[in-house]
Amino acid sequence: MSKVFSGVEKVSLCVSQVQQEVGKVTEGVKNVSFGVERVVGEVDRVANEVTKVTTGVKEISTGVEKVTSGVKEVSTGVNNVTSGVKEVSTGVNNVTTGVEKVAEGVTKVTDEITNVTTGVAKVVSSLDNITDKVDQELKIRRTKPTK
Repeated sequence: MSKVFSGVEKVSLCVSQVQQEVGKVTEGVKNVSFGVERVVGEVDRVANEVTKVTTGVKEISTGVEKVTSGVKEVSTGVNNVTSGVKEVSTGVNNVTTGVEKVAEGVTKVTDEITNVTTGVAKVVSSLDNITDKVDQELKIRRTKPTK
């Protein structure tokens, strides 16, 4: 019986060794499972960070679009101001030209008034001469005896 016992002991010892190995493998599987859980947790954390970065990039893109739109509006405003300044400049030039023409007209009128004044002075002088001659003629006639 000793041989049977020793066979059972050997089987028991083998079973015990197998149990120990299964325990080690189970512990290894638990460690691997825990490691996988940690990796999955890290992947989730990284995915959340990627989502945050993506959201940030979208917000930046929206901001850039708004700034671009604002810049376009400012550019349009500057173009409108430039156009308005050109129109005002043209208007000022037209007014200046009109004032110059009025000044030329005033100069011509002034020259004509000078000419008329000179002419009136000549007429007055001529009238004075005529008056003097008429007066002299009248004096001569008054002083001559009448027949």
